[in-house]
Amino acid sequence: MTEKASKYTGPAMFFHWIIFVLIAENIILHPETGDLPPEAIADTVSFHMGVGLIILVLMIARLAWRLTHPVPALPSEMPGWQQFAAKAVQWGLYGAVFFMVIVGVGIAAVAPYGADAFGFVPLNWIAPANEGLHHTLEEIHEALRFVIILLFLVHAGAAIYHAVAKRDGVFSSMLPW
Repeated sequence: MTEKASKYTGPAMFFHWIIFVLIAENIILHPETGDLPPEAIADTVSFHMGVGLIILVLMIARLAWRLTHPVPALPSEMPGWQQFAAKAVQWGLYGAVFFMVIVGVGIAAVAPYGADAFGFVPLNWIAPANEGLHHTLEEIHEALRFVIILLFLVHAGAAIYHAVAKRDGVFSSMLPW
């Protein structure tokens, strides 16, 4: 008989799904600014930065929760390499998201223009303007976007595999119903 995974706690599920929605907005649905008029670019970037800061706060809370509350065990019949891969992808997502937000703050900090999250939280007081560093950080930020998308696709693919093929409770452990 297949060992069923237990459920994540309510707060863990909340952090998981709200952070997913915010990351999806900022990475996948966030419009490219190249074709926007200058005033729309400023508003779009300001909103993007604000959502990024919310993600950072939620990720800190999520990590604190994760480190102080047990997570459901993976099924004992799951091969060791799959258990390793599951943990590596989860921690890889944590690391990539944290790093991306920190790099985003760095972009705003050295921007050669005013950088206010949500239009009222200034971030460019952290460091002096530096166009070269700004460009480098933008390149890193964009590369991290693709890393996060790749890790998400692996994570979602594995979740679907467990829901459809294995039916071992791994997928449903993160669902509130």
